[in-house]
Amino acid sequence: MTTVTPHRLAMDIRVFRMLKDISLAADGRTMFKFVPSEAFKFEKGELTVLAQSRLYKREGLVGMVGAYFHPTILSASSCGEVLDAWEWIGKEVGESFYQMPQYLTAGFVLRKVMTRNMNFAVIAPMEVAIRLHRLSRVIDVKPKIDELKRALEGNVKSWTKDQTLGWYKNVEQIVRFLSDLNSEFEFALFSFECGLSVKLAKKPDMYVAEVPVEVKSLSRDSSLSTRKYTRKLIDRATRAFQAQHAELVGLSIGIDLVLLGLAKRQSARVRKKEFCAALENSLVFAKNRRKPVLLFYHDPWTGDVQARTETGRP
Repeated sequence: MTTVTPHRLAMDIRVFRMLKDISLAADGRTMFKFVPSEAFKFEKGELTVLAQSRLYKREGLVGMVGAYFHPTILSASSCGEVLDAWEWIGKEVGESFYQMPQYLTAGFVLRKVMTRNMNFAVIAPMEVAIRLHRLSRVIDVKPKIDELKRALEGNVKSWTKDQTLGWYKNVEQIVRFLSDLNSEFEFALFSFECGLSVKLAKKPDMYVAEVPVEVKSLSRDSSLSTRKYTRKLIDRATRAFQAQHAELVGLSIGIDLVLLGLAKRQSARVRKKEFCAALENSLVFAKNRRKPVLLFYHDPWTGDVQARTETGRP
């Protein structure tokens, strides 16, 4: 539990008291639900954030700190798969993994309260747990377990010492780390489903068909123009080739792959073939030292997976 005394929130007291449950439905199913009463309370001028690390089931959804998600959003088959993965990763990584969500959920709630905006950073550790658990059934995941341990132990230790709101500003750093890991695990699973050999590592992130691959997550900031965003993609790929000894770079860029006109919405069968074809092309280019970049995205709402290969010498 994290307790803070707000200074700029007096004018929002009425807002806190008026907040009601928020739900989002699609195709006749509730996909997301936020229950403010489970996330924080405001009494006698003091805001108490009810940070958590334990997952709960609620009406076919799963989540924590009042934020519940349909398993589909988490790319899981059921609430049971989410809970099993959560228990498994806690045993593999250790207590620091369960300590980390306490800060992420506190940050999630504080952002909602202080800015009235909502982000879904609380999803990141659940997605990491689900995908890494799936990978553990088919390949050795020890390199990523060790990487998670090192990163989390360092951050949790520094957050514990910081009794001010300084930790809140640093939460985004671990969210970016988890987002990159999640993209790595997505890429590894997609590659495995294409019938390719996959070996996880640290630098680079993995080897696919013995080709060194680095994978990053790069969501678009709405304030960036298309030109600046494209430049950012190139810069990120360049650093990956230079610093991580990669021969192929995978960039998870979300729906921007479609918005930038690099891909089109098609049937699931065609999309799966396209991804595998793009990956195969990338591997050929990599072996010929062409420095390919594979832009890809996965939409958990629809199961949509798309990819596009670009080549050049950064």
